[in-house]
Amino acid sequence: MRRSYRAITVIVLALLVAGAAMAGWEWFWRTQGYEPALYDDRDLWSLHRDRVSGGDQSRHFAVIGASRIQLAFSTAAFESSMPGWRATSLAINGHYPTAVLEDLAADEDFSGVLLVAVDARGLAHWYRDMSEPWVRHYHRDFGPQRRIERHLLTALQKRLVVVGSEFNLVRRLTGWLDDRPPPRHYTRLLDDRTITADYGQADVEGLRRHFAQGLATDYEQRPAPPPERWRSDLAPISEAVSAIQARGGTVVFLRMPTSDRHWELDSENYPRDRYWDRLSEATGARSIHFADHPELAGLELPDTSHIDGSDRARFTRSLVAILVRAGVLPDAE
Repeated sequence: MRRSYRAITVIVLALLVAGAAMAGWEWFWRTQGYEPALYDDRDLWSLHRDRVSGGDQSRHFAVIGASRIQLAFSTAAFESSMPGWRATSLAINGHYPTAVLEDLAADEDFSGVLLVAVDARGLAHWYRDMSEPWVRHYHRDFGPQRRIERHLLTALQKRLVVVGSEFNLVRRLTGWLDDRPPPRHYTRLLDDRTITADYGQADVEGLRRHFAQGLATDYEQRPAPPPERWRSDLAPISEAVSAIQARGGTVVFLRMPTSDRHWELDSENYPRDRYWDRLSEATGARSIHFADHPELAGLELPDTSHIDGSDRARFTRSLVAILVRAGVLPDAE
């Protein structure tokens, strides 16, 4: 009996010490101005992928793409503009969405409106499988245990700074030795997996150089295929579009805004009249180009590729209005 009492006492004391240490660690980083943050991963994406299938597909709007649409689209603004509709973002930062499009085409339970935010470069064969690891994870690895773990992790990340991997004790000790504090992010992941950016907290000139240099390098390493090859490579995409639309769904391709040197490089390598303007004919889907709509073309892009968080609602409401005029969405009024 006495041994059991001692064991319980030791366990309780250990828990109290661990809790106090964690509370102190949390307090320290909060005094340095850090706040809890939600972190994206394939499990979180998979939770949202679950939401796309089932339900009232006649009032379901799904978004796929990469960082431009992830920073621009607001599910809250969409749902307030379209009462009774629900929106889901499956955009993946840094990953073109062809594999996600094909996955939704194979899902017999999806027949909603699908917005595919992509540019002509993202439809080239170079990038066909970029998002495949996320799709594969969803179908192969994402089971009940991972669902529960991700729900718990989400709850902790939203409440505690120190849950973030950047605040791991070993990493922080290494950072102190190298004089590298935890980074302060100008972007924040929201509950709906969209991202809001505050460019007032960012090195805007550095970002502009980064995107221009990175894009120029990518075009050198992966040059645009000839227009004929590019169009022939759209065959699987056309099949995916046909599968969704045969079930009563709708697919719309959206060319998001870019500006300055970024837009110049895009236009030099993928001239619109030889690439993007052939997309609808090749796939049977509607296409929207930002340059045709002043409300999109006039948006400020601090880093030449993404909009500020303060413009998310404006962008989304403008997009809804464009889709209503095109007959993709019903007039909410």
